[in-house]
Formats: sequence, C-alpha cells, structure tokens
Amino acid sequence: MLTAEDVKVDVESLPKKEYLRLRNWFSERDQKVWEKERETGSATGKLSARFYRLKEEWEKDTSFLSSTSEICTHPAYQGIIGMGPAVLPFIMKEMAEKPGLWFWALKAITGEDPVPKRKRGKISEMTKIWLDWWSDNKHKYGIR
Repeated sequence: MLTAEDVKVDVESLPKKEYLRLRNWFSERDQKVWEKERETGSATGKLSARFYRLKEEWEKDTSFLSSTSEICTHPAYQGIIGMGPAVLPFIMKEMAEKPGLWFWALKAITGEDPVPKRKRGKISEMTKIWLDWWSDNKHKYGIR
C-alpha cells in the first residue's frame, strides 16, 4: 500500500502538464462534492466546515511559497473559489481578522475589482478597499 509520502514524491515528479491535469481533476472532484453539499443546504454547517478545511489546507501547503500565481492556483484555493458567493462572508471575516491573498478569489467570485491600479500590491490598502466594498455590496449577496 502506498503511503502519503510515496504519493507526494510521485506527484512532485510528474511533468507539469500531467501535474496540472491531476490538479484539475481534484478541483473538479471537489466541485462535484461541493455541489452535492450545497443541495443539502448550508444550514448544517457543511459550508463553513468545507471552507475552513480548504483554507487550512491552502495555508499549510502554500506558507513557504512566494509566487502569487502558485498560491492562488492551489487546488484548495480554487476549491474555495468554486464554492461561489456563499463563501464571501467567510472570506471577508478572514480578511478583517488577518489580511491575506484573498483578492484573486474575490475577483473570481464577484467579477469585480474595486482596487485602483495604483493601490495594487499594497495588501493592507487593498484589504481595506475590499472590506469597504463588501460593506457597500453585501446586500447583493443576501447579507445584511
């Protein structure tokens, strides 16, 4: 029987094209799981549990990466994006408590980018702009 370490070594040795195919497969599988969970409703807490499980996985796996594109294309991060607007309150709560690289997800989920070009790269300023945007727009997502 393979161990997780064996699988990790095998995955790391894949050619980039095959690695991307595998990563996409995991994202698609997670999307199917998410759609099934969404059908049963988020009242059971599954939405929150799934978000925080993916967030923890993403943070653990990317804590030593410096490439924004690698961080934001991680399968767990993409899984969060795939959860759609229902996770916006969780993302905004995270941003208010600890600014981080949620901007890519926010743009992907909302289709908006309120950050002016001159502010890009300034994490604390970008965070404030997005939190202000949320305050003005959360009603569009059924949040009061």
